[in-house]
Amino acid sequence: MIDVIYIGNDDIIADYIYCHEGFSLKGIISESKMRNKKIFTYSLARALPIFFVSSKEDVVKIINKLKINIFIMGNFGIIIPVDKINQEKEIYNIHPSYLPDYRGRNPLYWQTVLNERIVGITLHKISEKIDEGEIISQIKVPYYYWMNTKDLYLSLMEHIKDLLSDLSLFLSGKKESKKISGGKYYRRVKKEDFYIDLSTDSPSVIYNKVRSQETYNGAILEYKGKIFRIKKLSFVIFEGKKENLIKEGDVIYIKYRNKLYIKLERYSVE
Repeated sequence: MIDVIYIGNDDIIADYIYCHEGFSLKGIISESKMRNKKIFTYSLARALPIFFVSSKEDVVKIINKLKINIFIMGNFGIIIPVDKINQEKEIYNIHPSYLPDYRGRNPLYWQTVLNERIVGITLHKISEKIDEGEIISQIKVPYYYWMNTKDLYLSLMEHIKDLLSDLSLFLSGKKESKKISGGKYYRRVKKEDFYIDLSTDSPSVIYNKVRSQETYNGAILEYKGKIFRIKKLSFVIFEGKKENLIKEGDVIYIKYRNKLYIKLERYSVE
């Protein structure tokens, strides 16, 4: 078994590593903001040391100090300056897209709003540039329309054990890597990306913005002086209706175009 340290904030990823027969998880490096989150309870449950960090300098210091040389990273918000890491250290990152597709920030959001039907997950060795380096393993996964980003994330996580098996083969010299090249880099998501524009957004864009925010605060629609935070919707056709907004109990219908209405099924109003 290979001794490793997990760098990240996700107890699910940590436990996939912990339970893999090819690796022995020896500790966790996590962001300070996660101090009272699930990863902290996980570290106690599995009797693992956990190191909390708040800056890239903290991360570099701990990585270089530890005697372990293999690090597996996933769901971690601090960019690690590879040029500051001791040469014998190797860091492998779990990225929730099929690289080189959707390089950069918030790949789950971008894959959702751009209506992808096949996505993926990649394990790669990190380099000085974001989402570059060597691809060790990657798997394609279907993204069904009834899934939200949390559903997708959990679906992708189920394949971590296979990525880890390939990493074990790679580290033992039984598997080759390939260089990451091409693809498009996506920026960090901003609040403006969650807004629905009835004049320009298609039904597909509206639906996907909502499912991208279903497990957060909802996509935002400003309408008739009110702010709707929408977490679940559907589309319906109303014949002979002239009203732009129809309320039936807790359900609200907002006119989109012609006879087509947006049915707000789960939402809040500000």
